[in-house]
Amino acid sequence: HYGGQVTQIVGDEVMSLFGYPVAHDDDPLRCVWAARDLHAMVRELSASTVEPACDFQLRLHSGLATGQVVAKRALHDSFAGRYPVYGTAVNLAARLRSLAKSDQLLCCATSHSRIREFFSCDALHDVHLAGISHPVTVYSVEEPTGLHRAFDVAVRRGLTPWTGRDQEIGVLTDALGACRAGRGKCMLITGEPGVGKTRLVHEFSRAAAAAGLPVIAGYCQPVGEAVAYLPIIDALRSALQLRDDFDFEELQGYAEERVLALDAGLANYLPHIFFLLTIPTRRHVLDRAIPEEILHRQFHDALSMAFVALARRTPTVLVMDDWHWADSASRRLVANL
Repeated sequence: HYGGQVTQIVGDEVMSLFGYPVAHDDDPLRCVWAARDLHAMVRELSASTVEPACDFQLRLHSGLATGQVVAKRALHDSFAGRYPVYGTAVNLAARLRSLAKSDQLLCCATSHSRIREFFSCDALHDVHLAGISHPVTVYSVEEPTGLHRAFDVAVRRGLTPWTGRDQEIGVLTDALGACRAGRGKCMLITGEPGVGKTRLVHEFSRAAAAAGLPVIAGYCQPVGEAVAYLPIIDALRSALQLRDDFDFEELQGYAEERVLALDAGLANYLPHIFFLLTIPTRRHVLDRAIPEEILHRQFHDALSMAFVALARRTPTVLVMDDWHWADSASRRLVANL
């Protein structure tokens, strides 16, 4: 899912490699997201299976290090194979894993510099680790900051003054006027990387919000091409105003209330929406025995109905950023809308 490779499994320890054989500029971030998903999966497994049987909590503890390594391709020459890797980063990750407490993810300073805008991190005391000559600053990776992209970081730091693009803004403003008059529009913004597409949409979205129109956004990710409806789910979370600080019961009740406020007819699709939003629930459990083809059609219908209900309440601006990374299910849904 995140482009990592499992390179070694020894006992209860798994070593994964990100950035080989294909490197990405966000490999440390991919590694953190993968580790967090694995930790969450094991917590869920523990709560549902292990703890009721033996009154014991099953947890992972992980270490993340960024640096150069020497990797040897597997003899069968398959990207899915295992790669022997050597280097200080390998040793450092293993030492950090040993230091990590139950359900904790520790990272080194180099990794921290690459993820700190996207995850809150607590700096721990410097430690001396076997096989490493100098003291190592250790960070505990905590919760996401809510920033999705490098552009979000730039917004937080402060953007340069906005100039030009009057013609493009004029075209978007005309489309917005048609939308407010009841004639929906779909605008596709294309251009070479770095020409300012995201900044243009940012300024237009600010103007639309200032005019009183809801603006909801979904972000396509390079790691998300295999995840159905990833940007659509992102936008729906934004539209429902779901927050990460809700507890289990509060989240269920709030999400159900917000969904039904859009359209009472969505009651039949609550299991599908809760499943897509990964909201734990005992009241709205999805029937996984439904044939896959029918289930996909129901997901499509549920999401289409939710966004149409949003637009019926008030003209709404739906922004899909980095659409070239969109999955096929999201493309079909937006075409249908």
